Amino acid sequence: MSAVQLTGIAIFKHVRQSGKGLTFLFDAQFFPAANDGSRFFVEANVTKMIDSVDPHYTEDIPEESRLTTKEFDMVGDIVWLCPAPKVNPASRLPIFRVAGVAFNTHTSTASFEIHPEQYVSLVKEAAGSTTTASIPAVKVATCPVLATIPDSPRYKFSKKPFVGKR
Repeated sequence: MSAVQLTGIAIFKHVRQSGKGLTFLFDAQFFPAANDGSRFFVEANVTKMIDSVDPHYTEDIPEESRLTTKEFDMVGDIVWLCPAPKVNPASRLPIFRVAGVAFNTHTSTASFEIHPEQYVSLVKEAAGSTTTASIPAVKVATCPVLATIPDSPRYKFSKKPFVGKR
């Protein structure tokens, strides 16, 4: 089993409906350059953005404010959110949780890779509408992660925690 979750304070902009039921979309910034927009404490299942996902922009959003799929880093489904109007997002860094099988382990650099698969509704929707050979139809997307355990005084008299053989 694998999973990718992102939890933190985000600035939400450009609220729009996807056209399917009560599904709403937002542009969320976890490392915002500006504090304009609505602030929420949010947890979401996320994955790496793929080209075939439709961001569902409407005519209400000016062309210059719209992002292309290449400008999105991630896409996801919100698990829960709570308004956080007075919290400065820059003062609270997000938490990125990744679970999956570790491979390409390197004890010399204390690094390893994880390629967890994550179900996200917009990725599944895109798979149903993909008709070109250049964009494959995927229902589950992967989020490749390279993890490195940094040097620290904590490990001066003991070994770093690490996966795999030593």
